[in-house]
Amino acid sequence: MQWISHANILRETSFNFILTNEAPLRIGCGGEPPLEALSDLAVLRIPSKFGEVPYIPGSSLKGVFRSFCAKLLARKGLRVCELSGNRCGVEREKEEREKDIEKFAKQACLLCKIFGTQGYKGLVSFLDAFPWDGQQLYPFRLGVRRGIRIGRKSGKAENLFDIEYVEPRAKFKSSIRCLNLPNFALGLLSRVLLCLHEGEVKIGGFKTRGFGEVRLEEIEIRNRDVRGTGKKMTALDPLDRDVEVEEMEVENDWLVARGDAAWGVLRKLAQLWEVVKLWGGST
Repeated sequence: MQWISHANILRETSFNFILTNEAPLRIGCGGEPPLEALSDLAVLRIPSKFGEVPYIPGSSLKGVFRSFCAKLLARKGLRVCELSGNRCGVEREKEEREKDIEKFAKQACLLCKIFGTQGYKGLVSFLDAFPWDGQQLYPFRLGVRRGIRIGRKSGKAENLFDIEYVEPRAKFKSSIRCLNLPNFALGLLSRVLLCLHEGEVKIGGFKTRGFGEVRLEEIEIRNRDVRGTGKKMTALDPLDRDVEVEEMEVENDWLVARGDAAWGVLRKLAQLWEVVKLWGGST
């Protein structure tokens, strides 16, 4: 499985988008709240040229995607492994590292191959989601909601607390960068993006209180295969399939889709994930 190794670049793919929260959104900061916070349970902030602004860390997005991908793998009867130990240490000789990759390809589950595990760097990275487009700040407002903590044993209200959150209709710009992922793996990520948009997947804390529902806007998909095969995303794995993408435009060696075309590509990839037959053991 050449695509698992980082030695060669076979394909670069990115999903660029804006997340707009349809419900209150809360990514907690933990520890002591900042001076600007409206409550003791403050949202996570980061300094910017616009001042302190809320944001969604890429690590939070990665956790959401990995967790839901595990459920999607289970639906197809695929296992999710738990690997430990440093399998690809850079201090080893080249031949030993290549043997480690071969062993990893046979033993690791698809989840670890995509997102990484101890000793193996994943093939997908998630950028922090900020409320600006590089030039101007997207408008956002912070609100506070009163919460009640119920005692597990007593079943009674024990104390009140205030929850700070980002009011609905804020916009957060982010990107998912993929290296060498075959089409079915891109389809897996596409399925999660569609589930995010449809409200099946939520982001942040207090989901059971109605927080965390988002929608996708201004989607852009960019793909570049090293072999260059016109308007087609070629299979990178014996179990993979080619995907025809006539709706994508060629821009400086990249295939690019925006707007309705991007939604079309997203659905094609997600559909491939649904129909492709994968080994239950090694893939």
